[in-house]
Amino acid sequence: MKRVLFIYNPVSGTGVVRKKMFEIVQYYNSNECLVTMCPVLKMNELKPDDFDGYDRVVVSGGDGTLNNFIGYTDELNLDFPIAYIPAGSTNDYANTLGLPGNLMEALDTSIKGKEQAVDMGRFNDSNLYIDKRKRTGC
Repeated sequence: MKRVLFIYNPVSGTGVVRKKMFEIVQYYNSNECLVTMCPVLKMNELKPDDFDGYDRVVVSGGDGTLNNFIGYTDELNLDFPIAYIPAGSTNDYANTLGLPGNLMEALDTSIKGKEQAVDMGRFNDSNLYIDKRKRTGC
């Protein structure tokens, strides 16, 4: 059984992840995954050892949540594949990559999707989005 750490912003967009938590857990369980749901408002609430023992890390929220997660894990020099479930108001990044907007399709991609490397950008002094490490389900 795969272990999945599902990090989500409970206030992103319309709060769809918070509202659909039972369906999300049920989906992962039915696909032989043991999921740990982790609501996070500030990424510094996470510590490096919080990621230990997981086969997959899934991040869900809007563009800002993803940007903050990538920046924070990059600062800590953590390197592992992630999957992204878009759940914000705009989801520009997800739309650019052609990620599914439907929650169930995005969940499916998060465990069955093909890894692909995506470049990190920089805007003024801020890192944006995903660096060149391999990410899953993007």
